[in-house]
Amino acid sequence: MPKKLKKTKSKKGITPKPLPARGYDVPPMPTNLLPAWPQRIVQNVSAVTKTPPEFAAAPLVVMISLLLSNKYEIVTDSETPQYSISGNLSGLVCAASGNNKSGAVQAVMACLEILGKKVAKEFNKAFPELKSFFDKKKIQNEEKKKKAKKLLKTADDIWEEDPAESAALEEQATKLLIDSQVELFPPKQKVVVCNDATPAAFAKHFSRQTFPIMLFRDEFPRILTQLLGSNSDRLRTFAMEAMDGKNDSSVDSFSDKFSFKMVAPKLSLFGTAQPAVMSKIVNSIKDGSIPDDGLLYRFQIFIMSDMDSLPTYSAATLHDKEALDQLYHFVTQLDDGEICAIVGSGKRTKVYMEEDAEKAYHHYMKYLNYKLSNENLSVHLYSHLSKYRSMVPSIALVIAAFRQYEENDFEVKRLKPITLADMKMAIRWAKYLERHVKKLWQSADERLENAKLILSRMDELDDSFSSRDLQQKCWKGLRKNLDKINEALTCLQEHHYLSQIEVLSSKGGRPAIRWVKHPDIERTPKEPVTKKVVRKKKLNGKKKKKG
Repeated sequence: MPKKLKKTKSKKGITPKPLPARGYDVPPMPTNLLPAWPQRIVQNVSAVTKTPPEFAAAPLVVMISLLLSNKYEIVTDSETPQYSISGNLSGLVCAASGNNKSGAVQAVMACLEILGKKVAKEFNKAFPELKSFFDKKKIQNEEKKKKAKKLLKTADDIWEEDPAESAALEEQATKLLIDSQVELFPPKQKVVVCNDATPAAFAKHFSRQTFPIMLFRDEFPRILTQLLGSNSDRLRTFAMEAMDGKNDSSVDSFSDKFSFKMVAPKLSLFGTAQPAVMSKIVNSIKDGSIPDDGLLYRFQIFIMSDMDSLPTYSAATLHDKEALDQLYHFVTQLDDGEICAIVGSGKRTKVYMEEDAEKAYHHYMKYLNYKLSNENLSVHLYSHLSKYRSMVPSIALVIAAFRQYEENDFEVKRLKPITLADMKMAIRWAKYLERHVKKLWQSADERLENAKLILSRMDELDDSFSSRDLQQKCWKGLRKNLDKINEALTCLQEHHYLSQIEVLSSKGGRPAIRWVKHPDIERTPKEPVTKKVVRKKKLNGKKKKKG
């Protein structure tokens, strides 16, 4: 009995749409994403380093968001003020080697590193007696170790002559060694920026302070790879908790040696990366070789630029050194010069939105929710864009601080509500950054590349075929991997090149899935197969007899 066609899962009469090109085109950064004076900073750094303005704008926004998160939290709905957003952001600047992305980022971050050195210097001045006390303790510990070694040597020498005295000396040496191993914990010290993500360094920095901290490093994928490793599960979990900034306290341990209870500081991660390295990380997340528990999605300010064209600047912009000096003054105003991290454990001031700004934010939320639920997004892009719910208010707070500082440099210590203009500018940031995030997840879209391969060789397939028929072709990238084949075929179905049908068998059981080409796909004529000329062999120089 012949097989019967059950149903089709695609609509008829729809013309196939072209597959997107590799990667995703990102337009230049608009000039209306920042107020006037921070825009001068971005333009000056861009002109001096000969880099796109987004290379400077991204670290600027992340850096200020971290400092603001120590003082303020954002209320997104005036009717539910108990729910608030921390405001600290993380980001990456991703561009090919030789584009001087590091120069632009470091030019902006320099004021934070200067502030960190100043804070450390002030800390040492404020606690000279305490520092000398710990220095003396270290010397005493070394002396105890040396004395213990001498006692052990003497105990070995007299062991045969006087075993009792030898045992007493060993006991004294053991006590001295135990006393010398007592670890000394200095008072809580504020660390503004660090560049080490090892478990020991994390434990050291976070256990000693509650002030927000920036983890910054050039070529950041080295830290990402370590955080995403299977041996760093607890470290990664704590890092993500600190990046969210939602919990005020945490009990965690990064290894058997480091375990403590603490008030969790806010954490921002920022650095630079190369596209090829990021593509490997993205592919590893997609194929499941490294955990997909949300760390990469927390990099909201993600820049992936091609540097196709650079803006032209005037000589005045090139020599505008006053802008960076103004930035350093702005950063010190946010810092307040407090050297003890205990200030970070206090309650933060709630910043509200004006009525029009709150309406604009909720309108954007409806737009974002519609995009997430109706557009055919990959699971990774969906998760990344979901973080924009908190990113938009966080950027709006940064813009509000910039604007109020420009109006009055002391107003930054008591921020007024976020205005409609601040919120509109933050929403423009979100729509601009969305293109960069799409480029990130499409830059390593193996599913798309395999779909293009199948489409280019569609004439080698019958009008109706199964996934196993395609598997037997042994095409590069699709050999012996039905999952990749089905993902690529689903991509072609989404673009209406194929339709999926279920074929029922007379024997029952699960229906067979077959793929049917769209009728508009022209089959290119195959080259005629030339018959091979087979020469008859002679047997011992004689013709072979018939029969």
